[in-house]
Amino acid sequence: MADGVLDDGMVEQILRSVREHGGSLDTNLLESGLITEAQLVPYLETVYTLQNRVDPFGDPQPEALRLLRPDQAERYRVVPMRREVRAVDVLVADPTNVRILDEVAFITGCRLITSVACECRVASLLHQAYQIALPTRLAAILAGECVRREEMEVFLARRRAPDKPMPLDDTAPLHTKEFEETGEVRRSYHQLAEKLDACVDLEEVPAIVLPYLQVLLSRVVLFHVQPQFLRGWDARGPRLRREAVELIRVKLSTPSVFRWVLETGSSFAGPVPQEDVEEDLLIRLAGQSWPEHALVVPVASRDRVAAILYGEATGAEALRKARQPAEVIADLVGKAVTRLTTPRG
Repeated sequence: MADGVLDDGMVEQILRSVREHGGSLDTNLLESGLITEAQLVPYLETVYTLQNRVDPFGDPQPEALRLLRPDQAERYRVVPMRREVRAVDVLVADPTNVRILDEVAFITGCRLITSVACECRVASLLHQAYQIALPTRLAAILAGECVRREEMEVFLARRRAPDKPMPLDDTAPLHTKEFEETGEVRRSYHQLAEKLDACVDLEEVPAIVLPYLQVLLSRVVLFHVQPQFLRGWDARGPRLRREAVELIRVKLSTPSVFRWVLETGSSFAGPVPQEDVEEDLLIRLAGQSWPEHALVVPVASRDRVAAILYGEATGAEALRKARQPAEVIADLVGKAVTRLTTPRG
């Protein structure tokens, strides 16, 4: 992302594809059509902090291939590319799997020098060298098919669409009547309310709400309230990923700003207290500095706090302007949570 090839939204869409369709991250990236295999390989080298000694698009030496039987190559998903006395260059899709590399080194009696390639390229070389079956999904990528391109194009089109969330009024007060004073704010408020009213699955709520909240706050996280802890739900912003946030637990047995918000039902705005619970959370959220302009807002449902919104603003003025619109959004979320968790009948 650092060089602008992908942005946060694109990466989030790719990770969603991984969760829905399985497969490796590089496979889902190639299926999206956002990047080519040749473009992706240098990024893999950077991610795994290695420099390829062999060309992933080259042909392996026959003497190197003879170091592994076909069943061993299929089991380990390793392609011996080049042999040099007691060392062998191997091509793999996951250079971090030390156990497999150790076993291959033992079998071959050689020191392994690892290079990295996309999952589809490793599969192609295994097929060519050892006649190992090539999975249909990977064969499609090698044939130039981008089976998820349409999904990505729909995502990108929605993001560019005219009806994307509009910024809430910087000075919008909590009450709906006042919140509707201008046509632009009214449109944004009603647009969000309509989307939440149409929502039929509680798990869809973050995807609806977070884009609006990110207009107000640079980083924003939603938490479910559980009896003993807060459970990460979803997030938006730099260095925030849903699959990582979902693993976060914020304990409520120890005093913290989150327990204070839960117990009082009031919002908090200001510097995050420098205490153990807060420090642990900020480490998990990959923050680069201690937040001086944070917002913690309760989401009330049936006379209790069902969720908590945590956000970080870029400065004191941005925090002041964000507070009341964020509280309005929290109120809408609370109503949606109540509706979606009320048994029918």
